[in-house]
Amino acid sequence: MSDQSPQGFPRTLLQQPIEVRRHYFETKVVAHHHLKQVYEDLLHAVRYPPGTSLICVVGPTGVGKTTLLQPSNHTWSYSCNTHGSGIP
Repeated sequence: MSDQSPQGFPRTLLQQPIEVRRHYFETKVVAHHHLKQVYEDLLHAVRYPPGTSLICVVGPTGVGKTTLLQPSNHTWSYSCNTHGSGIP
């Protein structure tokens, strides 16, 4: 029997104290398979707006809105500093 379940869960974790199991899940980050595409779509919408000036990123708690925007903020900050506009 493998030490991992089909989804990659370490079976040995089940034998650990609750604190260890809780820490595992509190620090576990799983990227959604569509996240890269959504990120590219967001960057495209910012770079080539279809006549609008407001982009909203919305969704339920925990779906990855902050995760999606973290690399974007770095990219836009760099772009603004490079081009001197101060606005992405």
